[in-house]
Amino acid sequence: MNAFLTGSEIKRLFDLTYNLKDRLILKIVYSAGLRRGELMNLRPEDFDWKNMQIMVRQGKGKKDRLTVLAKSLQHDYFAYMKDYAPQGYLFFGSDRSIPAYGNMLHRIMCEAAKRAGIRKKVSIHILRHSFASHLLSLNTDIVTVQKLLGHTRIQSTMKYMHLNHRFNTEPRSPMDVIYK
Repeated sequence: MNAFLTGSEIKRLFDLTYNLKDRLILKIVYSAGLRRGELMNLRPEDFDWKNMQIMVRQGKGKKDRLTVLAKSLQHDYFAYMKDYAPQGYLFFGSDRSIPAYGNMLHRIMCEAAKRAGIRKKVSIHILRHSFASHLLSLNTDIVTVQKLLGHTRIQSTMKYMHLNHRFNTEPRSPMDVIYK
């Protein structure tokens, strides 16, 4: 089974990431269960604050999907938009016309984990695993988790079933539980 972080580890990770851009990157990946490439390709217009959803365009398998948008992201998101004024990609590289680099995301995650005292082997993808595990622990049904993650096969989602859960119909971002 892939490793995941506990809720308290995730909260420490965010709380000890002082750079607004870095913190928002980590929060978005966790709160929506995104893959690295999906985060890199996000654009401001992909955020639907009215319906609390993120449109993931051309994810794995070149498929589009909707995932949840955490209410607790609003403050950091709008502060980031004001400070960085992205045009095109939400998180851009050295040139505003290209997305952020994958190795930059890995560095952000490793430095944040070190500050938070997390000794587990980490990557940006551990936040996606944590999102799925925490959704199931919040009693979200497996089919909903499958859709939010963009899995074609339910077997890909079943690996997160190691947590005890009951069925529920309303998905919500686990970040909103951490930041009640």
